Amino acid sequence: MRKAAFGLALIGALAAEPCGAAVGDVGYVSGNSLYQWCSDANAGGSLGSCLGYLAGLSDAQTDRMPYGTAAFCVPYGVTLEQLREVVWDYLRAQAAYRQFSASVMATLALHAAYPCATAQPPKK
Repeated sequence: MRKAAFGLALIGALAAEPCGAAVGDVGYVSGNSLYQWCSDANAGGSLGSCLGYLAGLSDAQTDRMPYGTAAFCVPYGVTLEQLREVVWDYLRAQAAYRQFSASVMATLALHAAYPCATAQPPKK
């Protein structure tokens, strides 16, 4: 239930018009572009773009972890190649939605794979 609500909230954010963006704008990178960059067959040119994009996205979430606002929490020791595989598999499975923002699509993929543990209230 929580995953579905999280996914709907992120997809709903796509419909908003932040900073005067036109409806349908996806930011700098679409899920289609990220899918191509992260493809196994693309071991040459853009694989570095994929890994760099995922490193930046992951680092941004890591910085949010102390505040309890991270969308996903990648465990220590997970490699960029593992992140690439998770995101690429998700994008492959969600082909109908790849036109959306790469940041939203990758966040959904990484949230599904690496959700943050929810804090439990202390027992009385």
